[in-house]
Amino acid sequence: MDALLEAIVTLASDLPRDTVEALAAAVVGTADPKQAGRLAGMVVTAPAAQDRVRTMLERWPDGVSGASVALALRSASRMDNHHRTRQHIELVWTGPVPAGTSFRRSDQVLLEMVREAKRRITIVSFATYRVPVVHTALLAAAKREVEVVFIVESARESEGRVNIDPLHAIGSELAELARVYVWPREKRPTDENGNFGLLHAKCAIADGKRLLVSSANFTAAALAKNMELGVLIEGGEVPGVVEGHWEGLLTARYLARI
Repeated sequence: MDALLEAIVTLASDLPRDTVEALAAAVVGTADPKQAGRLAGMVVTAPAAQDRVRTMLERWPDGVSGASVALALRSASRMDNHHRTRQHIELVWTGPVPAGTSFRRSDQVLLEMVREAKRRITIVSFATYRVPVVHTALLAAAKREVEVVFIVESARESEGRVNIDPLHAIGSELAELARVYVWPREKRPTDENGNFGLLHAKCAIADGKRLLVSSANFTAAALAKNMELGVLIEGGEVPGVVEGHWEGLLTARYLARI
């Protein structure tokens, strides 16, 4: 039975949902794999799909009804569709790429997020320097009325932990079109030794639907030369929750616009 279920899961994840539904409807009334195969051949015609169906039929044990197989097919197909539409997670990398690695590049993912944003793009970074190709894309996004929000560390508020002014790093034209926020020094917790907190988070959120969380700062080196690892989350609730979290910090005045 485990082998059959494994074949059904593979089939349901590889075939379109309507094809799986047609296959389930074809086999529901039989308990004979041979008869089911003949019926399946009438609704599944693509060679690759037929191979998947053949594997399923070979693993169909005696005594298992077509109704049970049909139910398993429909359940697997709906669960696969649920995961595809609910959330997709992908690793994102900057650095050397060994053979067999298929991680997407950090700069390519961020650039895609900016170019495809329709409502808002939020970038949070400890260190911020101008990244020419992304800067151009952000400027284009702002001009098509996408809200561009930067939440960054600053030289003044961090008392020199970073050494460049964020408005200078972002550039005057983009800074005029974007909203730029920092964490005021007086809002930061301080320990008994006088050490205060830093804005060390690095992420980007597009339209509350795509979230990139990464070790990479918003710098050319981080996005193209360093070893940096991150995760891209598309769909589901998490991107919207993170966007709402930053907006909550703005509303509560933990962050100040500059």
